[in-house]
This record gives sequence, C-alpha cells and structure tokens, in this order.
Amino acid sequence: GPAAALPVVDGRARSPIRSHHVNFALPVDMPGERMLVLRVSSSTSLQIPLELWSRDYLTGRQNTETLFWGLYFGVMLALIAYNFFLYLSMRDGAYLCYVFYLVSIVGLMLSLSGFGLLHVWNAPVWSRYVLPLASGLTSFWAIMFALSFLHGNGIHPGLRLLLQLVAAASLALVPYAFVQPGQGALAAGLLAVVSVALIIAAGLNAL
Repeated sequence: GPAAALPVVDGRARSPIRSHHVNFALPVDMPGERMLVLRVSSSTSLQIPLELWSRDYLTGRQNTETLFWGLYFGVMLALIAYNFFLYLSMRDGAYLCYVFYLVSIVGLMLSLSGFGLLHVWNAPVWSRYVLPLASGLTSFWAIMFALSFLHGNGIHPGLRLLLQLVAAASLALVPYAFVQPGQGALAAGLLAVVSVALIIAAGLNAL
C-alpha cells in the first residue's frame, strides 16, 4: 500500500518505556498496510538490531537481561575488589594495572549495554564520550598490565617499544575523545585490535 506519514521520532528523546533498549512507541491506530521509513545516524558505535516487540515482551525481556547483566557486573566488581586487596597486601603494580583494566572494561560494557545511560550518567550526550574514553583506557591498562606482569623479561626491545607507543596513543585518546568523540571511538576500536595482537605476541615472545 502507499506509504503513510507517521510522527517523526527523535532517538535523542527519552524512550516511552524506561529500558536499556532504545524503544519507540508506534501509533496504535494504524489500519491497513503501512510503510515505515527508518533513518539512523550516530557519532559513535552503531548497532541496529531492529525488532517489533509488544510492551509486555519488552518488559519481560528486560527483566531477564537485567538479571544476567547484574550477575556480570557483580562478578566484575568482586574481581576489582579482590585484586585491589591483593595489590594492598603484595604491593605488586601488576595487580593495580589489572584493577584499572577491569574498571575500564566495566565502563565500556556499561556504555555498550545501555545500562550506563539508564542507571549511571542518565544523559545521552555522555554516551558519546564514555565509549571512546573507556575503550582507550582499556587498551592502555591492558598493555600496562602486560608490561608489568612480564617485567620486560624475554620481550624483544622492538616489541616492547611498540607496546609503549600503542599505550601512549591509547592514553592520548582521553583528551581527544572530548574534542572528536566520533573519530575517537573509531580510533579506539582500531587501537584495541592492535593492542590485543601485540599483547598476545609479547606473551608468546616471553614464553
């Protein structure tokens, strides 16, 4: 049938149902066939798993997902506390780097899951900055943990220099993300891939 004009829905507005899922209420009086046109843009990461759900299904699914995410964040907070106490008792810098790495991971997952916007910062604009910030800090602290844990033993000097350069670039994303959050998110993703590859290479080299 012919396309019907529907009210424009702005994703920056508050969702009809308070949820970590971005949701939009469709008009209830829509007889016959209708064509829905979706235009999406984002300055950070973009995921569009679009589905039509009833209000009851959204509420039920949210309750189930909240339970699993709550368990995940609970385990992460327990790991942070445990490793922090290990650092206090052993004074090994590797444990402190691991604590900051876990904190960065929590910030990243809060941003990606939508629970950060729902329960922590409660302002959509902050999601633009938290994603590149948390991603850049995750790469930085992962490299610092690897360097501290391996103590530089058995790592080729060139590989160690590469790790230090990528760590410096990841840390530089912190101020850059406030200026260009969109490009910062892209750069953080690329640095994360490079960081993982270098850390694995350093571990194998040390082994």
